[in-house]
Amino acid sequence: MSFKQICSKLWNDTTTATKITAIRLLLVPFIVFFYVGAVAFWTNGFFADYGRLVALIFFLIAIATDYLDGQIAKRFNQKSKKGEWLDTLADKLLVVTGLLLVFTDPLLMRSPDDAIGIVPMFAAVLCGLAIIGSDISASAVKQYGQTKGMELNTGILEKAKVALQFTAVGLFMLFAVNYNLNNSLFPVGPGEDILTYFSWSAMVAAAVLSVINVIYLEVLYFKVGSSVADGTEQTEEGGQAEEDNSNNI
Repeated sequence: MSFKQICSKLWNDTTTATKITAIRLLLVPFIVFFYVGAVAFWTNGFFADYGRLVALIFFLIAIATDYLDGQIAKRFNQKSKKGEWLDTLADKLLVVTGLLLVFTDPLLMRSPDDAIGIVPMFAAVLCGLAIIGSDISASAVKQYGQTKGMELNTGILEKAKVALQFTAVGLFMLFAVNYNLNNSLFPVGPGEDILTYFSWSAMVAAAVLSVINVIYLEVLYFKVGSSVADGTEQTEEGGQAEEDNSNNI
């Protein structure tokens, strides 16, 4: 069987929801290509003028696919372990890539003392590190929990965290696009101030919620772990009691 046939079989055997998730993964290289092109060739040409804007459009499309694959999976009962794993991978890759792109953009970070709006750039980097570090820790807790037979899920908190992360990255990309287009989208004054406020609000909220999410996961781990241990202990005690009764008979 050729490589083409193998890929075709894998694609045909995959649910529609998982295919949409795979498309989100494939959009990441395009986001990087156009954004890095804008940063590397920012003095002139297409990338300098529109690279960041095209990257932002691809990022928004990727966010839309995150909502779409979830709705399709629920409506047509297409939930699967593989789909959930790919969805989580795509979300984290999209967020981390977006953070790295905006925090290395010379338009936003000209010097360590520079600022986006009224907030120093290092504060944005701290928020980004909090988001990335918390997500790595959360994944580690979940993976370790699975080795112990525990399915850890923070539910709506996880969804809200991801939504805020997407919003924060998208707004910072929009901030860079606005700078790149000489503030033509949000003119200097009230328009730029509004963008600054919402960008920073989303970034700080995403960082705080990411930290809360990993703390809650750890609490769940110890809570569920204690319940599992108590159940095992009770089962062992019950088995011992039955064995003693049999011996007495």
